[in-house]
Amino acid sequence: VFGGLLAGVLYLVVGLFFVRDPGDAAVGLTLLISAFLMVGGLFRIIASISHRFHHWIYALIGGVITLLIGGTAAITYVSLCVLKITDNPPPMHKEGYSFSGDLVNPYFTYQDV
Repeated sequence: VFGGLLAGVLYLVVGLFFVRDPGDAAVGLTLLISAFLMVGGLFRIIASISHRFHHWIYALIGGVITLLIGGTAAITYVSLCVLKITDNPPPMHKEGYSFSGDLVNPYFTYQDV
């Protein structure tokens, strides 16, 4: 009973965190998933090499792929942190120009009015 109550409170706190600041929550969730993937891939690699069970090579390949996916997620985490830092750029109001953002560089693209 106590474990269920504790899990419910934890779900409520995490849910409120996601509602309050979805950007930070996405960054944190990305870091958590990447850590789980990298640790799981590393354990699968170590287990397949140390035990050499039947079809161990497939477990080794799966571990390497999982480790690479976790590394990619960690790199995405760093990218999300950089995007979060640049989320509120300093105001650049110039007379005669209006803001016209694009996907590549949304903060420093201007066009004549």
